Amino acid sequence: MKHKDVWNGEHRSVRYEVVRWSTGESDVWNYYLFLPEKQIPEGWRDRFILKPQPPTKWGRVFYPYGEKLPGLEFHGGCTFYEKLGGLDGNPITVQIGCDYNHAWDQDGYFTDEIVGQDARRSIDVLWETVPDLLVRCSYNGRFFPASDGEFAEDGTFTSHEGKKESDRHRAEYAKENPCPTG
Repeated sequence: MKHKDVWNGEHRSVRYEVVRWSTGESDVWNYYLFLPEKQIPEGWRDRFILKPQPPTKWGRVFYPYGEKLPGLEFHGGCTFYEKLGGLDGNPITVQIGCDYNHAWDQDGYFTDEIVGQDARRSIDVLWETVPDLLVRCSYNGRFFPASDGEFAEDGTFTSHEGKKESDRHRAEYAKENPCPTG
């Protein structure tokens, strides 16, 4: 059995994960970005939701992510692609990432903060490459163009639709639960 540590974060409405694996002799670092299908603009989906290549004789499926993913920057290049979900009509989430061993610098000094900075830099490049990436509303969980809402100081996004829903729910709650007057 092998041990791994996982740190989760979100930057500019894109979830990411930093992973440190212990091989017993050294640590191996990875980071992954998670892009729900609904967050990817319609015109970009065929470049992220990839069709598999024919299975190998052992039944393993590979995706042509090296040639398809648009100008994304990862430490040592993108070395991981997987589709999560997609069964029984559930939406797909694309997980893409990198393995620091592929850059032959596994003996370098890395921390969760250093690898997290690299992940956030990859997200910034993703936004430069796909500027119309959609943003998840913190109120209703749906995805919207960034222009259809506002970001709070902590980076959370509330769509105009989500704000209206929130205001309506607050008003209903206040009406049903009036404050006692003294």
